[in-house]
Amino acid sequence: MISIIICSVKKHELERVSSNISKTIGAEFEIIGIDNTTSKYGICEAYNLGASLAKGDIFCFMHEDIAFETQDWGTLVRNHLNDLKVGIIGVAGGSSKSMVPWSWSPVIFNSEINVVQHHKSGKDTTHVCKTNSPAEPSTIKRVISLDGVWLCVRREVFDQFKFDAHTFPGFHGYDMDFSLQISTKFKVAVVFDILIHHYSEGSFNKEWLESTIKLSNKWKAHLPASVKTLSRENLILQHWACMKLFTTELLNFKFNKLLALKYLCTYSGNSYFKYNHFLSCIKLILFKKSSG
Repeated sequence: MISIIICSVKKHELERVSSNISKTIGAEFEIIGIDNTTSKYGICEAYNLGASLAKGDIFCFMHEDIAFETQDWGTLVRNHLNDLKVGIIGVAGGSSKSMVPWSWSPVIFNSEINVVQHHKSGKDTTHVCKTNSPAEPSTIKRVISLDGVWLCVRREVFDQFKFDAHTFPGFHGYDMDFSLQISTKFKVAVVFDILIHHYSEGSFNKEWLESTIKLSNKWKAHLPASVKTLSRENLILQHWACMKLFTTELLNFKFNKLLALKYLCTYSGNSYFKYNHFLSCIKLILFKKSSG
């Protein structure tokens, strides 16, 4: 049985997605909705609680603001996870992760994504389907970390790797950390034969940026990480592309400039140091006006 675990903040959304699941999953399932309308739990705590109540042999952790287009997707999930080398699957992720605090996106490479993205801003709905390996026709592509919109694991994998509620007590960073944990023993992958609609665009705020810092600090001995061997040139390129994005967001979210300089030095004092890039980031910190 597939146990679907949802941290719910809107009762009507949980009812909507539950109806969609029952019409599309095509497999035995249960839905465990953790009521978080009063913000009692962080998402890690909610997911760990849901898993402790689950009866299935497969756990599906998912947001409530999605809908499934693919019929019988439960069978497809089971088929993918029948490969015991695969520990976790999702629908969006990145094949490499810099040591610099940033998202799961590799930045300089295509991400692995298969999602229909809906926008509240009036922009057209878009089927985002990207891969860093277009020559490979496989419906499953290996990555190093995943987006948390939809994550599926076998029970025995979850028994070895839990969500880290201590380091990530809020609602960000949990997905990359969970993926990186599992990647130490199993393959992490994005699947392209299960299509979901995502009705929100995520929340990139100060809490999100702080969670990326926590992630980099926790995993500093293991980053950068990649599913494929990267050239030194690409590692340097990725490092500084992420550094510029990270530095820009520090200023946009009104972090103290001295703290921004400290972070720049912390993540630059390594083998990827390049004077011209370092100087460019210093100038950005000293002279850029924060947004807002």
